[in-house]
Amino acid sequence: MEEKRRHKRIRVKGVYGKILKTLSELNILNLSLGGAAIEVRKSLVVGKEYSILIEDKGKQIELKGTVIWSVLKKSQKETLTDVAPVYNVGIKFHEVLTDKATALIDFMDTHKVAASKERLMGLRVKIAAEKNAVLCDPFGYKVKLISPFGMLIETMQPMNPEDRMPMELLLKDITPFRGRMQGMPDEGVPADIYLKDGKAIRFLGRIVSCTEINESDPRIYDIGVEFLDMHAEDWANLAEFIRSISTEK
Repeated sequence: MEEKRRHKRIRVKGVYGKILKTLSELNILNLSLGGAAIEVRKSLVVGKEYSILIEDKGKQIELKGTVIWSVLKKSQKETLTDVAPVYNVGIKFHEVLTDKATALIDFMDTHKVAASKERLMGLRVKIAAEKNAVLCDPFGYKVKLISPFGMLIETMQPMNPEDRMPMELLLKDITPFRGRMQGMPDEGVPADIYLKDGKAIRFLGRIVSCTEINESDPRIYDIGVEFLDMHAEDWANLAEFIRSISTEK
C-alpha cells in the first residue's frame, strides 16, 4: 500500500499505555477521598478493579478502585417490554492521596448536597449530579509505531473501527506497582505498570483499524489509533518525546 501519511511513524520499544473501555454511565451517590457509592446499570464483580472517569471544569479526573460490595437496588423500565436492573455499588479508591486529591476535593465541594453519616475515609458527601461520570474497565497496550497524529498498538482486546475511547500513553520510567492493569501483551512485562517521574499523555483515541495477528491463545491484535482531543500541554509533551526518539535513531 502506498504510504500517504504526512508524518512518518517511528518504531518504538518499551512504550506502553492503557485504554479506558467505557462500560456504563453512572450516578455518584456519595463520595469521599477513600471511596464512593455509585448507581450503575451493570452487575460488577466484587474484588475487581475499575476506573471512574469524571469530567469537571474541562478536566478529567480518573479514580481507580476496587468493588467491595454490590447489591441489586431496583429495576427500571427502558421500554414497554424491556426492564433494566439498577445496582448500588461501593468502591474503595486506590492512590487518591496524590495530585488527584486536590481535584477530587474541589469536585466534592462543588457538587455536594450534604454530609452523609456513612464513611469509607474521612468526610463523605452526597453528590448532586446525575450521570456525572462513566465507569471504565482499563486494559493495557504496547506501542509499536508512533507519529504526532497517531500510533499502531498491540493489545489482547479487539476493538471496532470508529470507536472513540479515553486513552493514556505512558512515557518513560515505567515500573511495577500494586494496582492491576490487565492486558499487557509482552511476556516478561508486568501486567501492572505505573509511570514514575515521567509523562502521561491523555487523549481521546479514534480506532482506525483492528487486525488479528495471532490466532493462538491469547489472541493479539494490531490496532491503529488516531489522536483526538489532546490538550496543548500533552501535544507538546508528545512532540518532545517523538523528537527525542527521532534523535536517538
